[in-house]
Amino acid sequence: MDDQPGDDFNAFTIGYGVNNTDRGAGHAAFAEGTRHFGVTSMFARAELVQVETELLLHGQPDSAATVTRNTVGAFTVGGVRDLWAPRGFEAGIGRDVTFYAVPDNLKATYGWRPMSFQVFVRVRPPSGPMGRIWNMRMSAPMRHAMPHE
Repeated sequence: MDDQPGDDFNAFTIGYGVNNTDRGAGHAAFAEGTRHFGVTSMFARAELVQVETELLLHGQPDSAATVTRNTVGAFTVGGVRDLWAPRGFEAGIGRDVTFYAVPDNLKATYGWRPMSFQVFVRVRPPSGPMGRIWNMRMSAPMRHAMPHE
């Protein structure tokens, strides 16, 4: 890997969503960040999701007019080490661990301190003619005109 000093970067994302059903609305939010330096990337992600508790416990939603909703959370931290880049592909090996927060009424099913981990191989295809998105903000206005169809 021939990383250049300009290849170091930070990336951040925040998201929020609502799942509207005939049984009401459930909300979810997440925030994640990555720091890439040299051939190493470190990342973290936090998530909160309102779930239909009866659906998780019994595999079917509440039949009552009011649905019991609880918030579950997850926090993930991990890293990736770039290994090689043949013909524009980029390959690396990584690992992460996730810790979960569950309400008391779900602990009997999901455990008192649920966690998970994974080891993985990441392969990125070669970038297209426009290259990768580096040092750009999606909220910034475009600096060129788009052709009309």
